[in-house]
Amino acid sequence: MSTHIAAVALATALAQGNAAFAAGDFTSALTDYRASIAHDGKSFAAYFGAAQAALYANDLRSATEYLDDAQLLADPKQAAPVKVLLGEVQSRIRMQQARPISRIVSVPMAAVDPLPLFSVQVNGRQAYFMLDTGAPNLVIDPDFAKELGLGMTGGFTGTFAGGKHATVRDVLVPTFRIGSVTLHNLRSSALPTRPIPFFGDKRVDGIIGTIFLSQFLATVDYPNKRLVLRPRSASAVFEQSLGPGATSIPFWYVPDHFLLARGSVNALNDQLFLVDSGLAGGGFGPTQETVGAANIGLDEMRTGTGVGGGGAVTVIPFTLDRLCLGSACQANVHGLYMPQGSPLQIFPFKVAGIISHQFLEHFAWTLDFDAMRMVLQGT
Repeated sequence: MSTHIAAVALATALAQGNAAFAAGDFTSALTDYRASIAHDGKSFAAYFGAAQAALYANDLRSATEYLDDAQLLADPKQAAPVKVLLGEVQSRIRMQQARPISRIVSVPMAAVDPLPLFSVQVNGRQAYFMLDTGAPNLVIDPDFAKELGLGMTGGFTGTFAGGKHATVRDVLVPTFRIGSVTLHNLRSSALPTRPIPFFGDKRVDGIIGTIFLSQFLATVDYPNKRLVLRPRSASAVFEQSLGPGATSIPFWYVPDHFLLARGSVNALNDQLFLVDSGLAGGGFGPTQETVGAANIGLDEMRTGTGVGGGGAVTVIPFTLDRLCLGSACQANVHGLYMPQGSPLQIFPFKVAGIISHQFLEHFAWTLDFDAMRMVLQGT
């Protein structure tokens, strides 16, 4: 192959990979990035793109290999994002190796609506924590952290419902117990949760998020009002045990805690969604583009105010004809549109909306981070 033809092939494969990545088609993007590497082997962009796509698929070995090569080709400005991704890979490897349990643990929900709530112990003190896969590991209320004598350090600006922003600080939680499971020295985030008004006299001192769940083969069993935690090593047995009524859907795990999967909304098919269980009172949160493309009729006469991690947000309700995650579908799903903005803007690829609680509550929802499948079992 001549030098010119090779250069054209390299540029074409890289451009196709970038386009697929921007569209949220990570499988095709990885194929194209690999083709670009095969044509040349000296493109930082191809190695870094391949590393991102592999990491999203939780293929940590391939991600590490691509990042090692990207590091050799990186200029000073490119070195920082490589370092960030390598840190994420190492964090996930530690989670895989942690093995916090060796048997099945079932934890009852103290409440299931508008979000699952659990009685836990933090440093021996009883508290209530919500479950929300829109959160990272643990989130702890700053006042609760102070009462426990936990120091808060650092800080970054997070993006939340309605596109609002808030400062998130770091906290190390020495001991956290849920059911019969006890974990130690959990890196956590400090963000106000006590103002959450959902549970009457049960004050919300914190949130359990996705990174915490990723240590287990976890099932959020909404119909039976329980959280089932299995060892991650039970993945193969679990996948083989699934009956014909189960829907198994591939998902991508985007740093540092986001779950992405494909589905459809009304007649708009094959869309990429963020599966974020924490939208209280709704099953779907669309982007502005999806409102038009899916012909979603907003009930603007019932515009109200909701609560997000960044504070109060304007919400406009609506009802979908149909919402599907993979081939698991529900009719007449209520949703909330936030005209002030969308947290989905943080992603460097297109996401059509958020699938959340009112859709998920019909199922026992399992997250299998070994098989990279989410399984929906139920009505």
